[in-house]
Amino acid sequence: MFDYGERGVDPLVPPAFTAQNSWLARQDSFSLYDYGFEIRLHRLCRQVLMFHHFPDELGQADTLVSRLLLEYDENPVLTQLSAARTLAYEGDGYRRAPVNNMMPPPTATASSDDWR
Repeated sequence: MFDYGERGVDPLVPPAFTAQNSWLARQDSFSLYDYGFEIRLHRLCRQVLMFHHFPDELGQADTLVSRLLLEYDENPVLTQLSAARTLAYEGDGYRRAPVNNMMPPPTATASSDDWR
């Protein structure tokens, strides 16, 4: 499930299946035009969640098994992805390893030079 800010992004707190908040608008909203239609880019994906739905086998309706947390360098002109972190969860929806055993997220930077 793609989460646009409806759930918390704290790596220590597993998010619930149901959304608790409304989604967050991105600072650098913009539009593209394709075949005469406006495509508005107004939301920013904060995390990708994978839930298993096996209520009979797992004893609960929706169980969090994996999570991809996305971090951005945000500003009103240009938002860039800066880090991505993957977390795995046990069948009960809690993290497998203690926090201090988590690997740091790979990070990326891009030059802000003019590409002309």
